[in-house]
Amino acid sequence: MNFLLMLLFPVNFFEKNNIRNLFSLQSWDVLPSLAYSLVELEDITFTVPSSDHDKTLAVVKKLQITKVPHLAHSHTEKDAEVEFELVSIAGGKKAVDELRRALAKEDIRIPSDAVKRTPTTAPQKTRTDVTFTVDLSQTNAVNQALNSSKVSLGYEKLEMKTETTTFFDLMDKYFGTLCLIIISLSLSVYIGWMWDSGKIIGEIEQGYPAFTKPFIGGISQAALWIFCIRFVCPIVIFVVLLGKFGVEIF
Repeated sequence: MNFLLMLLFPVNFFEKNNIRNLFSLQSWDVLPSLAYSLVELEDITFTVPSSDHDKTLAVVKKLQITKVPHLAHSHTEKDAEVEFELVSIAGGKKAVDELRRALAKEDIRIPSDAVKRTPTTAPQKTRTDVTFTVDLSQTNAVNQALNSSKVSLGYEKLEMKTETTTFFDLMDKYFGTLCLIIISLSLSVYIGWMWDSGKIIGEIEQGYPAFTKPFIGGISQAALWIFCIRFVCPIVIFVVLLGKFGVEIF
């Protein structure tokens, strides 16, 4: 088991050697490898109906201390709508997706293109994140060392996340998810293009005679089924498969 730690610095430049020197003073067999990333902070603006004002405000307040941390938020009433603004957010599209998911749970639907992202109006425009991974046995020592040197290092916040990869995690990832998607894609292609669709339709028709009769606009359910199994299913499943490899289509 490993712990992933992230230091959030309020400026886009700092003395990197200070962290390395701090780690070198510890009696660790292996020093953590540091990764630096510059994050540009943004403001997010969106509107909701006035009737959803209270629910939206509650969601925004909850997100501020959980999945979408931000410096401040405000809302302005405009006719029958309320405009919300979240100031100084890191995360970009991921933050917007988290916001939309949280609102959707309250039955508040906002299209992605209706959420405006602009450079933040806050004085601090960027943030430097430093991430590194340490073994579970070193977690307490690292935490104490960082907390005792917070003033000299100048970081704003310390985040810790557990990273574990067990045998069952690997089985679930590759066989419980990835293999199921690949098998589904293979079956849709095989049944739609390689198997004799006439025999399948004949079997279904024996138990459901209306399957081959006109259904919508003179098109039978059998024709719709063949179209879906040949074209719609493979495309949709392939898009899901791409998403598992980090490729976003929509």
